[in-house]
Amino acid sequence: ERAKEHFAALETEVVAWVATNPIVIKKEKDIEGRRHALVAEIVNLPPLNRWALMSGDCVHNLRSALDSLLYGIAIHETSLNPPRDEAQLQFPITSSPDKFNTQKYRIRTLSSAVQSEIEKAQPYNNPHPELPPILGVLGTLDNVDKHRTLTVVAAVPHAASIYDMVNRGDATMVVSVYRTIISGKTEILSFTIEPPDTALDYKFEAAITICVAHHPGPSKSPFSQLATVLAALIEEVERIADTLEGTVGQLQNPVSLNLSQASHFRIDKDGATVIKPT
Repeated sequence: ERAKEHFAALETEVVAWVATNPIVIKKEKDIEGRRHALVAEIVNLPPLNRWALMSGDCVHNLRSALDSLLYGIAIHETSLNPPRDEAQLQFPITSSPDKFNTQKYRIRTLSSAVQSEIEKAQPYNNPHPELPPILGVLGTLDNVDKHRTLTVVAAVPHAASIYDMVNRGDATMVVSVYRTIISGKTEILSFTIEPPDTALDYKFEAAITICVAHHPGPSKSPFSQLATVLAALIEEVERIADTLEGTVGQLQNPVSLNLSQASHFRIDKDGATVIKPT
């Protein structure tokens, strides 16, 4: 749920930035009118470092949710709080059966049914049609976030296009679209036309999106739309949580302080928190 809050806050900021019309796209051509191009420039720079931090918080909360889930399951199955082997208890994320076997010690105190579902959830069992396996993306991004901020960029990950070209006649064209990071004035599309035409007129459209870098998946792209990746990560963690809870039964929160008695508190001279019931 905390990851969803980070996601929603990030979405709000991106939408507000888009509303400022932050990107200008202009037509350019060579002197002969043979080569034409669309050049994009960000005139209102987005706070990419801030968004990288917010994205990292979302990713880390999702990764922590899996570990917390196993901790709760261990309590649920053993009625021990803390559970045995709590220091090594962790949700393994591995890229092959052999690597999973080397990490099974982390879940050896859990029931065989839970261990089986955890193995089914591993990245090597769940390929994605475009991205690397989603759980693998979560593990990789969380490891990156531990040491540096995620690479969040403004890019054209999908397509730009031209249409309604006039005075084209029998001309031949070769069009190239560039999936590239926008930095300064950046070409996002170009085309050559024969015969050349210095008076060529056309319309265009392009989708500039905020992306996050990751290892290439089946699409071969090294980055994908940030919102798409984060939404997929949230969905995957929820799917795993639902599956495991369905395996062990509904989890109960461990007994904790009655919050109705915690409306007044103070810190004593030794630094301890003292609860004063109302």
